[in-house]
Amino acid sequence: MDIEIVDVGRLLLLLDQLRLPILVAVGVLFVLLLIVQARLRYWIFLSAFLVAIVSPLLPHWHPTLDESQAVTLPLRLMHQNCWGDNPDTDAIFKQICIENPDIVMLQECTPALYWRIRKELGSLGYALSSDFENYDPTHHHRYNRLVILTKGFKVLKRYKLKNYPVFVIHARSFKTGELYRFVSVHLERCYNIEENYYQTIADQLGEFKGKTVLSGDFNLVPWSKYYISFCQMLGLKDGLKGQGLIASFPAPQNKKATYKAPAFLPIDRLLISPTISTNRVDRLPSLGSDHYGFIAHIS
Repeated sequence: MDIEIVDVGRLLLLLDQLRLPILVAVGVLFVLLLIVQARLRYWIFLSAFLVAIVSPLLPHWHPTLDESQAVTLPLRLMHQNCWGDNPDTDAIFKQICIENPDIVMLQECTPALYWRIRKELGSLGYALSSDFENYDPTHHHRYNRLVILTKGFKVLKRYKLKNYPVFVIHARSFKTGELYRFVSVHLERCYNIEENYYQTIADQLGEFKGKTVLSGDFNLVPWSKYYISFCQMLGLKDGLKGQGLIASFPAPQNKKATYKAPAFLPIDRLLISPTISTNRVDRLPSLGSDHYGFIAHIS
């Protein structure tokens, strides 16, 4: 009996993650009902189902702070999960150079990309912080390096959480003197973890006197109860809320393919301290990874 309850719970959690493709399927059903001129009761049922699917998505659109109203120095943050089936990371490296952001957060950074960053980006003023080699025999491609690049900050401290793919640096802005905590994460799939997974991470991170900016591959959609609870545990707010869903997975890895499936999972997320705001977020183009990245303007 217990096993059945767990299976049903995981199934419901998976369906919750898949609200966007379900929404597309409902749209197709609407067209079919229109074609066959279905009876009114079918329209009513499908409309009620549509409301239940859409309602958790609506809070992710609302007017946001204009960049001209920024109360502190704006920061440009680039987020990117780097891995693909056949990762060619030249495009990711070039995008970093083109965007020239203040902060770069990378997950699943390949060895080739890591060493190229280490060799070439120091001359552009970037300080490289990473969780060392991080060879992980349990990971599906044996390698899950987390990288944070900072420009215009003095790095004060670097550390990785024990037993969790969470990398943290403390840094101070040269321009404003403000203290920041930058966190890059690559969390496990929400239906494969123990109940205390998020609480343990929040406890290990603890409180911080400065401003916190956390981004990563959460493997978790923003309307999930686990995501909302995790934000509350950390005392952070959703930095992408009000910017649309910014669906990030799956991204097309083969640009020459005739058909490219649309991204439908907004699992790459940004969390920020309540005292700062996200003015704008732009999704990056497909860069060869199976995830889209984004550029966020934070102030």
